[in-house]
Amino acid sequence: MAQKVARKKSATKKAADDVSVLQPDRRVTVAGRDLVMREYGFFDSLELLPLLEPILQDLEEQVKDGAPWPGFESVPSFLGNHAKVLVHLIAQAASVDLEWMRGLTADQGYELVWWWWIVNGPFCKRCATKRLVTAHVMAEQARRQAAGQTPSTTSSLPATAP
Repeated sequence: MAQKVARKKSATKKAADDVSVLQPDRRVTVAGRDLVMREYGFFDSLELLPLLEPILQDLEEQVKDGAPWPGFESVPSFLGNHAKVLVHLIAQAASVDLEWMRGLTADQGYELVWWWWIVNGPFCKRCATKRLVTAHVMAEQARRQAAGQTPSTTSSLPATAP
């Protein structure tokens, strides 16, 4: 006789996590306004790289110093160091104007920053990680070139018949 099998909750959570990776955009309401916080696409990211640069540098420095990625408790202070560029980054991701953002209360502003980080924090981490990996590979190549070409081992003498 067939029995109904209940899905494990962990499988459902994993599926939800997979969906958030594939479609990280989030519909949110901040200060009574419905927004879609979008993860930056390729062309957006190219345009925004100059603004993202100081954030990416700070993320790289944290990794180099052995510190973990900013957790939720440290995100506001971490991002607060970049407030002048952060407002432009958020405005682009949420399609809102700066004037609307300036009218937010502190709690509403923090909520907007949290949503931006939830959606675009992984993007920033990926960019910083790629930069670190690229720098490591390039340094390794430079080290090898500076060492010069290593000679190959000599072949053994050919066997000769007496």
